[in-house]
Amino acid sequence: MFFVSMPCHAMSSVQDLNMPLLLMWAKDDWITWFSGTKVYQENCHKLKLQVAEHGGHRILPEYLQPLLNFVER
Repeated sequence: MFFVSMPCHAMSSVQDLNMPLLLMWAKDDWITWFSGTKVYQENCHKLKLQVAEHGGHRILPEYLQPLLNFVER
């Protein structure tokens, strides 16, 4: 995951993503701020964003079903 203030080369890498992409992010993530999702939302047209209000920087149980649904597509 990238921070909001990404270097230019990282931004172009995000813009080059053209496959389906699933991001699972908690709004209270203290390692990678939730505002970092904006870069993906603006540049990845096949993005599915799964947001949790709380959970920090870890894999949450509520991510399981969206992950299974994404993989089944």
